[in-house]
Formats: sequence, C-alpha cells, structure tokens
Amino acid sequence: AAPLADVIKTGNETLINPAKTALLTIEGRIVTDEVAKALPQSPINSRIAFIEILAKRKATEHSDLIFTEATNADSNIRLAAAIALQQIAVADDAEKIATLLNKASGNNEITALQDALYASVKQSGNQDMQVALTESLMNKSGYNQLRYYSVFAKTGGTKSLSIVENAFEKGNPDQKKAALKALTQWSDYSALDALFRIGKNDADTKFRAMALESFISGINQSKNTTDQKVLMFRKAMELALTSDHKKLVLQEISKNSTLLSLVFVAQFLDNAELQQDAVQSVNAIIL
Repeated sequence: AAPLADVIKTGNETLINPAKTALLTIEGRIVTDEVAKALPQSPINSRIAFIEILAKRKATEHSDLIFTEATNADSNIRLAAAIALQQIAVADDAEKIATLLNKASGNNEITALQDALYASVKQSGNQDMQVALTESLMNKSGYNQLRYYSVFAKTGGTKSLSIVENAFEKGNPDQKKAALKALTQWSDYSALDALFRIGKNDADTKFRAMALESFISGINQSKNTTDQKVLMFRKAMELALTSDHKKLVLQEISKNSTLLSLVFVAQFLDNAELQQDAVQSVNAIIL
C-alpha cells in the first residue's frame, strides 16, 4: 500500500486515479493507515484523492483527519472532506458537523455538510430523537437556522414538518425561501397538506407557484387511495396559476386509471389550451 500512496502523493494527475483504484483493491486497514499517514504532507489533488479513499473505506478511525481537512483553506479540499463526512460520520459527530455547517460559505459545501449532518443525526436514535437533536443544533446556530431545514426534510415526520412550516409562516424572506425549498423536498410526503395551504393562501405568487408544482408532483407518491389522489388533483387544478400547472395535473392524474380520473380529464378535451394534453391523458388512462 505504501508505494501506491507514494505515487498519489506526487500529485501527478496521470497517475493519481490508477493508483487510487489499485489501492482500493487492497483489503485491510493497512490502506487507510498508509493514506492517513501520507495525506497531511500532500498537494491539493493528492489530498482530495486520499480523502476519497478514506470515504470509500468508511474509515471512521481517521475521522479526525477528515474534520481537520474540512477546515482547510482550499475550498476544493473542504468540499471533498464535507462529502467524505457523509460516509464517515457517526452519531457523536453531529455537533462538530453543525459547527462546520454554520461556518461554511460555498453552496456545494453547505449542501454536502447538510447531507453529512443528516448522516450523523440519523444514527442518534428514532425519528423523535433525530428531530430533537437537529432542533437543538439549529437553535444554537444563530443566523444560520435556515441551513437546518433540509435536514428536517430528510428526517421527515410531523414534528419536523411543524418546525419547518412554522419557519415558513414566521421567518424572514430568506428563511421562508429555504423552508419552502425543504418542504418541496420532504422525504415522506407528509408535507403535501402544507404545500397545498401555501399554494392556496400565500401572498407571494412565486411561493404559491413553487408549492403548487411540488404538491401536484407529490400526489402520486403519497399513500392516499386512487380516488383520494384524483380529488387532490381536482383541488390542484382549481388553484393552478399557470398553463404548465394545468398540464402537469393532466399528466400526473393520467397515472391513475379510474373512471373518476377519466371523467375529470374529459372536461378539458374542448379546451384549446389543454386539448392536446387532455387527449394524451385520456389515452394513458384507458390503455
């Protein structure tokens, strides 16, 4: 393992990937130990390769090294370390990752650390325990609370939903935007009702449009019955703000082959704006 690590350490772009691939074919901790030894004295491209190897091997025994690189002055190294933490982090690392998240600047780095935080938090216990831990970390984050909404979205559940929906209702414009983005990415579709309320009632047309599109797209992924889904599509059509929303409703409802959906779509066969989409939906329903 040492000779291959030395090849990577040279920083030769042509040789790094073949040497990395070869290292990963070697079994045992000798690989990660040699990598950890070589990493601190290596150039940027070599460090990134070494970080990726540690991540591939889920080398939790060298997590301190990854946390050190996550504060490196070079943004590419920081990003590689943040991505690696998703594979290496354990439950006890949540607070350290939150500290990095609060200080992060680049969007890619922030996203990677959000994913790493979730990877750590989900090891902390049941869903209620995960929500409690994330909320505790968020409450210590000062002006960076909005960076935690996506972690709640990944965790899912009604307690997470209450926190993020409250942030949307009472937050500043940046918090509202981040909260809505989290709601549109919710992991278990329990956010559909919240998205419908925003799509129906929010004063900001852009927010309403974003929420409504996500609501329409999420209906078929929910555990509602087919008839319930059709009713939800009908409600969405009543709120549709754009032609694209209406077309999306017709496209999505056609995935439910029932008489109710057919009757609903048929009423748009004489609508010049939607006729072609309605015909395609009818065909999808009856075939």
